[in-house]
Amino acid sequence: MKNGLLNKIKKYWLELVFGFLILDMFFCAIGFLHKEIPIEYQGLKQAAITWEDESLSAYLEKIWKIPKCTIIMTGSELNKELLDEKALEILKSMALKCDQTALIDESKNLLEALWINGKFVDGGVYDQAPYPFGSYVNQHYVCVEPQAFGSGKIYIDDSLCSKQSSGLNIVVMDNENHCLLDSVNYQYVNGKIIISR
Repeated sequence: MKNGLLNKIKKYWLELVFGFLILDMFFCAIGFLHKEIPIEYQGLKQAAITWEDESLSAYLEKIWKIPKCTIIMTGSELNKELLDEKALEILKSMALKCDQTALIDESKNLLEALWINGKFVDGGVYDQAPYPFGSYVNQHYVCVEPQAFGSGKIYIDDSLCSKQSSGLNIVVMDNENHCLLDSVNYQYVNGKIIISR
C-alpha cells in the first residue's frame, strides 16, 4: 500500500507542487488587494468643494497644484481626442511615461497611475492588462483595479471611490485632512467629451 502511494506521489509530484504554488499565489493576491480596515475607521469623508467641468488638461493642471494630495487614475478606451497633446504633456511633466503613439489603438491602451504628495509612485500607459496594485497613504489603503479587469475601479479603504466607466477615472484624496476631494470620469463619446462626477 505504501509503495503504491509513493509511486503516485513520484508520478504526480510536479503537478502537486505547481498546484500548491498556484493556490498560494491566489491567496496572496486576495490578501494584497483588500486589506482589513481597523474597527474605529469611520470612512473617508467628502470635502465640500464644488468643481467646474473643464477640459482634462485644465483639470490635470489644477489637481497637480494641490499640495499634499494623492492622485489616482485608471483608464481604458483612451484616444487622442480625450488625451490630447496638452494633457499628455502635463502627464509627462507628472512623470508618467506615455506618448501619442500609445493611444492609436484605443481598444488596447490602458492607463493606471498613482501619485502621492507630488511624487509618481507607479503606473503607465499599457497595451496589455496591467496588474492591480495598492499602496498605503497616511493609514489609508489605496487599490487600483485596472479597467482590463472589469470597469476600472479605485478603492480607498475597501470603499469604491471611482466612477465605473470607460474613459479616464480620476480620484483625488487630501492627505492632510483625510478626505476625498474629487472623483471624476472623462469619456469621449460620439464626438464629444463627457464629464461625470
